[in-house]
Amino acid sequence: MSRDTYYASRIRHVEVHEVHSNLTAEVIEITSEKLEIILREHVDCLAREREWQAPLGILVTILVVLLTTNFKASFGLSADTWTAFFLLCFAVSGIWLVSSLVRRRRSLSVHELLDKVKNKS
Repeated sequence: MSRDTYYASRIRHVEVHEVHSNLTAEVIEITSEKLEIILREHVDCLAREREWQAPLGILVTILVVLLTTNFKASFGLSADTWTAFFLLCFAVSGIWLVSSLVRRRRSLSVHELLDKVKNKS
């Protein structure tokens, strides 16, 4: 039996008593340039929302190193220099984390994004 014959034999007739129509539509007119700007801003906002994860991971890693390591002189640097270097990295990561949390913005919901496209906000 061919594929078309198989599907044709499965078709059943259904008796329709009533049809409800919900076909109202809303049309949005926007230039491609303006839509591109809105979508790029939204993508940037989504990226900023998760930007804090990298500095937090680095900060935790350096904290574990500082808490568990006894630095020794190597590569021509003293133990105190290594400690100072990791403390500096810890401070820089902390500042990076705080700045990324401050710059973090909540991303728009689908309805808020549509309102922006419709020029309602």
